[in-house]
This record gives sequence, structure tokens and C-alpha cells, in this order.
Amino acid sequence: AISALADLDDMAQKTGSSVEGLSKLSKVAAMTSTDFGAVDGAIVKLSKSMADVDGNSGKVRAALDAIGISTDGIERKDPAKVFVEISRRLQDYEDGATKVALVNDLMGKSAADLLPYMNDVAEKFDDFTGETAEAAAAAAKFQDDMGALRVKVDEWTTSVLTAALPAATDFVGALSD
Repeated sequence: AISALADLDDMAQKTGSSVEGLSKLSKVAAMTSTDFGAVDGAIVKLSKSMADVDGNSGKVRAALDAIGISTDGIERKDPAKVFVEISRRLQDYEDGATKVALVNDLMGKSAADLLPYMNDVAEKFDDFTGETAEAAAAAAKFQDDMGALRVKVDEWTTSVLTAALPAATDFVGALSD
């Protein structure tokens, strides 16, 4: 649980998304046995697309317009929330090559693999509660503190062993004699 919360904190920093939204998306992924790493990658790409909505020959703007999502101020929105909104808007969009192309324009080539998951997000996202940013930050701090403690213990062990090696070498030499 601590690792999962700390991972959400890291992902929130990486994507610009809220911990709560990412938490709910991770729960939908767990429910559907979807690899959340693929979702993370798609949200990172979506975040990049949102920041450069007119880049890539305007494909992102055209894709968002096609599903009825305004691009005004989109670079300031939570990418996880935009992902959910895209998932919901795609429910009204006819399945087929055009839908796949829209998703790929928004989140990269492998995003089409997430269409079944996105259907589940549209239907189940609000069924879950999200974790708080404070809980995720506390878990990340705990993980960092434990990591630092492990390093300190390793440093201490190494210094004790280093100090004891001459005596241990002499002892082994005496036994051999």
C-alpha cells in the first residue's frame, strides 16, 4: 500500500495530474486487470499533447474538437480528468478506424490498446474513491526515509567489516599456520 501510494505521488509529479484522479484510474485498471504502466504512459503523452495542443500539425486540436472537448485553457487542466473526459466522450463516438486514429493522435500509437480500458473508465470511474495527495506524499516520504535508513545501515555494516578485516585476516592466517 505504501509503495502504491508513493508511486501515485511520483506519477502525479510526472504527469501533472491529481493523485485522486490517478488513484481512481489505477483502481479501474486493477478491476479490469489492465497494466497501469500503459495508462501512465498514455497520460504522460496526453499531458504533452495538452501542453502543445497546436503542435503535430494540429492533430491534437482536431481530435479534441472531433469529440467535443474545448481546447481553451486545456494546458492548465488535470490530465487525468481530461483522460476521463475523453473516455466518456468516446462512448458516443462510433467504433472504427476513425476512433482509433483520434485516440492515437491524442496519446500516441499504443493508446488504441487502451480503448477497452477507456470504456471501463467511462462507466466505472465514479464508483471509486481516490486517495489524497497528502497520503501519497506521506508514503513517498516514508519510502525515502526507509531508503536512507537502509543506506545508513549498509554504511555502518561496511565500516564495521572494514575495521574488522585486518583482525579477521590475521585470525585466518593463524588458523592456517
